[in-house]
Amino acid sequence: MADAAARRQLGRIDSEALALSALVLRVKMRCAAGRGGHAIDLVREALDRPAASSGPDGARDAAHLAQLHALLGFAIWEERHDRAEALRCAWSAIGLHRTQWAALWLIREVEAQYSREARHFRFLLTGRGPLPADSPAPGAAFRTRYDVVADTLEEAFGYARRFEPPAVHESLIVTACKVLDSRPEDPKGVYAIEEYAKSVNIEGE
Repeated sequence: MADAAARRQLGRIDSEALALSALVLRVKMRCAAGRGGHAIDLVREALDRPAASSGPDGARDAAHLAQLHALLGFAIWEERHDRAEALRCAWSAIGLHRTQWAALWLIREVEAQYSREARHFRFLLTGRGPLPADSPAPGAAFRTRYDVVADTLEEAFGYARRFEPPAVHESLIVTACKVLDSRPEDPKGVYAIEEYAKSVNIEGE
C-alpha cells in the first residue's frame, strides 16, 4: 500500500512538473509572438486552479506557486511594461519561495540598475530570529549565501536584506565575502540565494 501511494505521489509530481514546463514554454512563445495578453490569461487560469495551490507537500507546492507568480510577472512585463505590477508578482513569488530564480531575474530586469563600478559579490550572511517553520532551525542562528552584483559590499548587503524577513534584519551580519569579477554590463541586484542552513560554504559548491 505504501509503495502504491508513493508511486501515485511521484506520478502527480511528475505530471505537475511537466504541465508547468509546458505552460512556461507556451507563455514565452505567446509573448514572443505579440500575444502577451493571452499569456497573462493562461497564467491566471493556472493560478486559479486548486491543484496549483494545494496538496500534501507544502514546500513543493509553494515552489510551484512561486514559479507561477514569477511567470505572471514576466508576462505582464513583456506585454504591458507595468513596472509596479511586475514587481508585485515577483515579490509575491519571493514571499512563497525566496530562492525562486525567475523572480530574482524579473526584479533585476525591471529595476534595471546598471553601473560601470558594479562587481560580483559572494558572501555569507548570518542571523538569528524567527524564520519560516520549514527552515532547518526556525528561531535559531542560521546562515545563507548570496551572489549579488553591486558597486560595494554595503550596497550588496542592502540588496540581500530585502529578501530576509524584517524580524531578522537587525541580526544580519556578513561573515565572509569574495569579490569575483567586474559586472558593468549586468543589472545590479541578487542573482542567487542559498537555502537556510546551519553551515554554508562560501565557495558555492
